[in-house]
Amino acid sequence: MIEYKYFQRYSQDCKPYIWPLSPMDKVLDKIPVTLVSLLLASLPFSIAANSVLLAALAAWMLFEMLRSPDMRKNLKGAGHPIPWAVIPLIYGISILYSHDYHRALNQWLNLSPLFVMPLAFLTFRLDQNISRFRVISGLALCVSIVIHILVNAGLFDLGSKEAAMGSFFHDREKNAWIFWAGFLSWLGGQEHKIMNRFFQSALFLGLLYFGNLTLILLAAFCWLAAESTFTGRGFKLAGPGILIFGGSMVMFALVFFPSFSMALQEAGQNILALAGRTSVSPGLQEYFIHLKMGFLQWWTHPFAGTGIGDYIHAMWNEYHDHGMEAPNYPHSQWVHLLVSTGMMAFGAGWILIRSWKPLTGTQRLILALVLTSFLFMAPLKSQISATALMMAVLLIPGYGRNQA
Repeated sequence: MIEYKYFQRYSQDCKPYIWPLSPMDKVLDKIPVTLVSLLLASLPFSIAANSVLLAALAAWMLFEMLRSPDMRKNLKGAGHPIPWAVIPLIYGISILYSHDYHRALNQWLNLSPLFVMPLAFLTFRLDQNISRFRVISGLALCVSIVIHILVNAGLFDLGSKEAAMGSFFHDREKNAWIFWAGFLSWLGGQEHKIMNRFFQSALFLGLLYFGNLTLILLAAFCWLAAESTFTGRGFKLAGPGILIFGGSMVMFALVFFPSFSMALQEAGQNILALAGRTSVSPGLQEYFIHLKMGFLQWWTHPFAGTGIGDYIHAMWNEYHDHGMEAPNYPHSQWVHLLVSTGMMAFGAGWILIRSWKPLTGTQRLILALVLTSFLFMAPLKSQISATALMMAVLLIPGYGRNQA
């Protein structure tokens, strides 16, 4: 049987046509699929592998575009998820007026997944391999959580591998983003229901293990939205089952996962603080102070911002002027974007909202929840969490691709 290229070529009169693959083309066409598979498989375990594979994917994409210029036509009319590239674009512009150029360049490279991964998926039409990528990612994450559980139970030794709060390979927040992204990629798929349920349960349990309450709530809302709409069952049918099943996992996590128990205790303290019965937790106090300092710093540089490289210096000065010690990392991605790029941040937000047009109502809800989480978290401060974010955008069924 004759095989054909999975991307369209264009003749001189702009009419698409396809032709049989040569043996060499068959080998070359497997390279981007292999690179993305390795990228997803190594994501829970290695920062170095993530950097090397992103660079290799970018280099291979450039090589293929130079070798076959017609491949650029695959980007013709591309919508979501390409608009995510506007974030590294405006951060890149801010490098030009950053005084700390080396810090600016290093932080900007952390954003590389936001343009490398969407461009690779569209250029090579990798959405045809979504099912394979989801399985590879799911298996890698299952191995990661099994290792975490065995090590903490004293049944497995990682040697000199250090851990913070029972989190290995990456810190708790990065691991939570990876499991959140893996969990979202298994929402709404109907081709293998048993496999879907297995990975949904395993990855949600892994998310509970790391105890990031913001991402747990975000995952729960996305789960309800996806099951109610993508499956066609509606909330009345899908909601009770998810609440009962999810509730049983939460009870299990309360008993066996200390990080989750601590996160719930802190949340309970903040709820009591709303009723005036106690003070808010130190973490929430620090978050509100960060919002205030970020707004004051943006008000000082409202149009162009401070530049991505000078964000940490500007915030340190703002905290110092108020007699407080500055944190070493941002608490909110939107605050970081606003302080670093000024008014350009509003343009980035508008472009991302405009990209909702081809999406369904449920997909828009999921994207709105993800963008809302940027108020409380800063995933783009790390290349690992940025890769995880784009994994969710690209792998969730029906999401991250144009809709008819």
